[in-house]
Order: sequence, then structure tokens, then C-alpha cells
Amino acid sequence: HIDNTNPNCNNNGNGNPTTPRCNIPTNLPAGSVVEMRGGPYTSGTSISITATGTELQPVFIKGPATGQKPIIAAAVSISGSSYLILENIDLIGGTIDLFTPNDHVVVRHNKIHSHSTLIAIKDGGSGLNLDSVIFDNEIYPYESNTYNNFFDQDHQGVIVSAKSQRTWTLDNE
Repeated sequence: HIDNTNPNCNNNGNGNPTTPRCNIPTNLPAGSVVEMRGGPYTSGTSISITATGTELQPVFIKGPATGQKPIIAAAVSISGSSYLILENIDLIGGTIDLFTPNDHVVVRHNKIHSHSTLIAIKDGGSGLNLDSVIFDNEIYPYESNTYNNFFDQDHQGVIVSAKSQRTWTLDNE
């Protein structure tokens, strides 16, 4: 459990509802389930995550299925990860970057906004991004009152690099 708004939070151990962690762990072993609440979570300009899930023990980083989504106000950089599911998060002003190599990464049920590029599956050097799924996210570059119509602005919802194989982008708004 993670909830930086809980006055009892600390970064000792895995956290629980009474004494949650304050920060998002960066190295997650197979079977990890990170239940997030609160926010905003910031860590300089980027939060780096490596998850070593398996087909039978994926790694989840998730907010609640209903109610207030936890807020991340930084880029989320995912690299060297397998069988990771990131869901039910409100990402403001940052991107979700999948840097090679990764396999079986799912980004679903999130609200991602207020940045010019929102989800990028990128070449991080060696390896490939394999079997990525971008599903049922609300993706928009800026809030309606901050978009500048006076000059051409290049905004992308999802970018997929040449080092990606079997990438599905489905039912996003």
C-alpha cells in the first residue's frame, strides 16, 4: 500500500492500509501488488520502475477501480520490465515511457493528460518492447483552457517506435 497523504506513511517495508509507504517502489518482484492512494507523487522529473513479473505472477501498480484515482505528477519511466500492469492512475503533466527492453506491459484504465506526448513506447538502447497493450485510457494533451490555438502544436497520444513488436492500442479516448 502507498498513500503519501496518510500521516503515518513511511518507506519501511511494503506498507499496509494503516502504515502505507510514502513513495512508489522502483524495483518490483514477481507477484507484487502496489495499491496506490493519494498523491501527487513526484520524484524530480521521472519515476523509474522495473518490474520482474511472470505470466503466472504479474506485477500490478494500481489505484482503486472506483472513486478518486491517485495522482502522479511526473513522468513514469518503465524499462527492463516483464508482465507489468499499470492501471487506474491519474497522470498529470508527464508521460508514460516504455523504454526497451520490456515485455507484456499493460497500461489501462488511466487518465493521462497535460503533456504534449502522453504514452511513448521508445527505443532505450538494446532489446525490444514486446506485447504491449494500451487499453481504455483517457488520453488528452492539455486541459481545454490551456491549449493554444494561435500556433501549430504537435501533440501525440501514443507513439510506438520501430523497436516494438505486437503493440495493441485499443478503446482509448
